[in-house]
Formats: sequence, C-alpha cells, structure tokens
Amino acid sequence: MNMKTFLHNILLTVILPAAIAIIAPDCHAARLAQPTDSLLRQLHKATTAADSLPTLLHLYDAADRAGRSRLNHIIYSVAQRAGAPESLQLDLLRQIANSYNGSDSIQLLVLRETATHPESPDRLETEAFIRLLIINSQAHSLSDQQRDKNISAIIQRLTNDAPDDRLELLELYYSLCIYLSQMSRGEVLGAYMARAEKIILDRQWVSNAIPNMYYTHAGIIYTEAELYARAVQSDKKLLLLIGDLKKKYFSQGRTNRNYRTHKYICYRRMLSNYQALSAREIEVFADSITALAEADKDVADDISQNHLSDIYYFMATGRYAEAMPLLRPYLDENTAPLKKFNHHKFYRMLEEAAEATGDSTTLLATARLRNKMLEQLLKSKSEECYRELSVLYEVDKLKSERNNAEIEARESIISSHKTRLVITVAALAVLLVITIALLRLYRHAKALSRQLRDSNTRLEAQRDSLTTTQRNLIEAQDRARKAGRVRTDFITNMSQAVRDPLEAIAGYTQLIADNIDDSKRQHLQTYVDIVTLNTELLQTLVNDVLDISEADSNRLNITRRPVRIEDVCHTALECVRHRVTSGVKLSFDPGDCRPDLIVDTDPRRVEQILFNLLQNATKFTSEGYITLSTGIDADRSILSMTVTDTGTGVPRGMEDRIFERYEKGHPSAEGWGLGLSISRQIARLLGGDVVLDRSYNGGARFIFTLPLS
Repeated sequence: MNMKTFLHNILLTVILPAAIAIIAPDCHAARLAQPTDSLLRQLHKATTAADSLPTLLHLYDAADRAGRSRLNHIIYSVAQRAGAPESLQLDLLRQIANSYNGSDSIQLLVLRETATHPESPDRLETEAFIRLLIINSQAHSLSDQQRDKNISAIIQRLTNDAPDDRLELLELYYSLCIYLSQMSRGEVLGAYMARAEKIILDRQWVSNAIPNMYYTHAGIIYTEAELYARAVQSDKKLLLLIGDLKKKYFSQGRTNRNYRTHKYICYRRMLSNYQALSAREIEVFADSITALAEADKDVADDISQNHLSDIYYFMATGRYAEAMPLLRPYLDENTAPLKKFNHHKFYRMLEEAAEATGDSTTLLATARLRNKMLEQLLKSKSEECYRELSVLYEVDKLKSERNNAEIEARESIISSHKTRLVITVAALAVLLVITIALLRLYRHAKALSRQLRDSNTRLEAQRDSLTTTQRNLIEAQDRARKAGRVRTDFITNMSQAVRDPLEAIAGYTQLIADNIDDSKRQHLQTYVDIVTLNTELLQTLVNDVLDISEADSNRLNITRRPVRIEDVCHTALECVRHRVTSGVKLSFDPGDCRPDLIVDTDPRRVEQILFNLLQNATKFTSEGYITLSTGIDADRSILSMTVTDTGTGVPRGMEDRIFERYEKGHPSAEGWGLGLSISRQIARLLGGDVVLDRSYNGGARFIFTLPLS
C-alpha cells in the first residue's frame, strides 16, 4: 500500500467519521442544519486531504465553540497533509492554542509545533501570541509574592536592558499589564497599556491575533477601572478588527462563521460605559444590539437572561422607572448574573435610579449593601494604591541607580580627560623646548611642525569629548525632570481615587441618619454633622489638590455651554447656607442683571469660584451679612459677581499675598490657603479675574468678573 492510499483510507475511516460525530450533535438546528448537512455530504464525497480541507473549514465556521475546539486538531492535520499555505497552518495553530486557554501543557506543545514551521514574521507573531496566552493563564494561579517578583524582573529589564526588537518589547509590556491587571486598576496599569498599544499601532501585522487579544483585554480592564472613554475607544477598535477578520474570511469563501456574538459583547460593553457616549452613539449602539438579537438566537437568549443591554440603555437615556424592575433583582447578593459583573457598578445604578424615582425602600437597601462593601472597597483601594506605589518606587529606584551609575561613569571620564589634558600640556611644554632647540637646525623644522599639528588635533578631539559629556549630563537632568512629572501625575490620580469614597461616606452617613427613629435622630445628628464637616474638609482638600495638579500640568478641564447666571448664583448660595453662623444674613442682589441673563461659560467652574468666595466669607463673618450681588459694566461687556461680608476683613499687608498658595488671611482659620489661588487661576482661564476691593473697609469684598462676549 502506497502513502497516498494510506492517507485516503485514514481520511475516510478516521477523520470523516470524527468530523461527523463532532459537528452533527453540536450545531444549532434552526440556524445551521441545512448548511451542515450539505457540508457533511460534500465531505463524504472527498477523496483526498486537499478536497476535504475547504469543507472542513466550512464545518468549523458553522460549528459552535465546543465543536470548533474539537475540530481544530483534525483540520490542522489535514492541512499539513494537503500542503496548505503556511499562513493557514499558523492560523490553525493560533486557534488551537486559544481554544485550550488555561491548559499550559497543551499550549506549550502547540508552541513547539509552531517552531517547526519556517521562520517568518507570521511565525514570530504566532509564537508571541501563544507565549502571551501562557502568561495570561499562569497569572491567575500565581501568588502575590511570585507576581510581584515577575513584575520587578520585567521593570528591571525594561529599565536597564530594553530589547531593540519591537515584538519582544511588546511581549514585555503586555506581560507587565497582565500581571498588573490581577492586582491594580489604576493609572499605572493604564500607562503601561498605552505603551503596549503604541507598539501595536506602529507595527504592520501579518495577523491581527495580538491586537485582537490586546483590545479585548483593554475593553474589560478599562471598564472595570471606570476609565470609560478609554474602554469605549478600545471596543471601537476591536469592532474594526472583527470587521477586518470577517472581510478576510469572506474573501476566502468562508461565509458560515458567526460574528454576531462578538459584536454584541462589544456594543453591550460600550453601552455600559454610557458616561463617555454621546446621545447619538447611545441610540446607534442600542439599535445595533436590537438588530443582532433579531438575527441571532444566542444574542437574544443572553439579553432575555440578564437584560444588561436594556439596563444600560435605560440608565443612559434617563428612563429610570423602566430600569428599576430590571435592576431590583441585583439587590440579592447571591443573584447569579451579578457574580459575573461589578457589584459596585450595579449598586451605583440602583442608587441613581431609586433616587430619581423616589423609591426610598430600594435606596435604603442599596445603601446597606454599599455600606457593607465600603470597608472592602477601601481596603482594596488601599492595597491597590500600595501596589501602584511599589511599582512606581521600583521604577524610580531603577532609574535613579541607572542615572547615578551614568553620572559616576561620566565623572570618571571627565577626570581621566583632565589628567590627559595636564599630561598633554606638559608634553606641549616639553615639545616647545625641543622645538626651540630644533629650530636651530633647519633640517628638522618640517618634522617639528608636523608634530605640533598632531598635538592640536588630539586637543580638539578631547575638547569634543568633553562637550559630548556635558551634553549627556544635560540629558540626564531632563530625565530627572520627567520623573518629577510622573510623580505629579501620580498625585493627580491618587486624588481622583480618594474623592469617590469620601463622597460615598458623606452621602451614606446622612442617609443612615435620615432612616433612624426620631427618638435617636437628634442624638446621632451631632455625630453625623461632625462626620459630614470633616468629610467636606477632606473633599475640599482633595479637590483643591487635584485642581492645582491639573492647572500645573495645563490639564484643567474647561467645558463651556450657555448657562443662566442667576441659577448658578442660587446654587452657590445654597451650597454654603449651612455654613453661615446664626445671626448672619445670607442674601442675593441681582442688581441690574436680567433674571434670564445667559453667559457662555463653564457652570461648574463658576459655581466653584463663587463657592470658594462665599465659604471664605462664612469663615470670617460672625455677625452682620454676606451678600452675593451681580452687575454689568457701562459697555455691557463685563459681568461682575461680588461677594461682600461684614467680617474681620483682610489683614493689612496681606492684600496681595492672599492670592498665593498656602497663604491664609488668619493663621487660625480653617483650610489650607488654596481656595483664592485656585479661584483666580480658574477665573483667568475663563477670560475673567478675581480681585480684592481695597476701597471697602466694612469687612471684605471680592469681585469675580467674566466677559459677556
């Protein structure tokens, strides 16, 4: 029996029945029965491996996930026998490795099989893809100690001996992101993911397997980290990759593969991050999910089981009454769908919907659950911050060690050059004496002249070397300044991470007090007021630190829109009313401003400035009045908002210094001396200013101006 006959018999007696056994029971009857039956009839007619390969590929595309997993090995074996292109064989190996996600031993076998193929960019990418799959599966089973050890090793490699090969560099960054994602959801992880993405975008890929893996993980990680805009961008790029894959397979005549489930997951996740979507995008994504559900039973079944897409759509469009019945089942901590998702996110949506619909029962139940989670959340945040600080310390330590080593080496070089310079000068002196002596002999004149020229050349080379050393030292200083900017960014990120827990503490403390019996409320209200006051002080500090950090890095966000000035003024007054001492009258004087006056500006920043000025007045006014008044200049081009009080006023000599950071009008006053400085910065960004009226001596008067055009 020859080899051809042997392969034919193997195909008919082993592969064909196996394919039938794999495909037949696993196909969705309603959707795939006819194409599968037709393909199986074609497979029966195949006489060679080459004839059977296209049919097997169509069967693979028509099967469900379990069926495809079992078909991979068969198709790869047939592809080898049929002499299929290397690109197809490598694609099959990637599919086999991906189908055994979590099985390191099988993935290692597939990696060794990949190495038997001829070296090419496609093979190198395939090997990198499988190695990342292995690292990803191993990361879940590693201890924190081993994971920290791996992170330190990767950071040390990137800092001291970063590879020139971009694919190897991508593996390092991606591996670091995989390990960090197991312990952190902060900006440190986001920074390294951005570096990995840059390498991905800069490379022309033979296969999109690695970009597909990256954007799939990025969408999940950014969503869990509540970095909504980044999550949406990642999923949009993933949708493009799915579209490219569909075009690729359609061009090969493979029309049976179902892409609807993958698209649905992307659209659903983007809809869950509705905070970063426009109104048009919300409607487009919701319509896309509806169309996919109408065309695919699996999508429709998933929607009917958990209603996630409906929940996100109703919350995004403010239809809270429709969202409430779908959200209430998630109050049960043991609800099966909730175990797959972020508890904090669903409780927050429940709180928002319950508050909007006036459902106090659900609001109270949600508060109890979130209070229960608060301790766990704070603990996890503290651990997360510690780990991020550890990573930053490791990076800074390695950079510092490297910079010190470079400085020491350059100082040694400079010292060596100085020694050589002294020797050279001494040599020149000797040469000069010799030259004077040799000048007496005419025949040696040309030789001496040549020696002098050589000496001058050496001196110029040494001077150039010294110049290069100086330039390298300047570059080292620049790197040190960049490290300082990294620390500034970290302070910003830490301030943002602390703000949400503080707001939760304040809100739920009052909520608990409001739901206590009247007999106990008066007693508990004193402690609630203490907690609320201190929380507000911490919130103010965090907000001030965050604003300073953003202003220093030119990242302070200004969002302009038409706003009714009288509404902004009333909002600011209500925010400080509880701070006003008994006996002090708090009032608003519209002056010559119309009630319907509209100004194109940032309402949140205007409220922030007015709040700071009014709060400053409450600190130093124990009797009399505090008045917020508005007015327009004669040219009707400038709007002024004036805060006047009858307090202690600004001490003499402090009129200019009070707008500096950390300067307080009175040393004993509460606060940190940041409010007025931040208010002036923001006002100038809005095109206006904040000034002290020095002519007023009945207390203090601050004038906040804004352009009307």
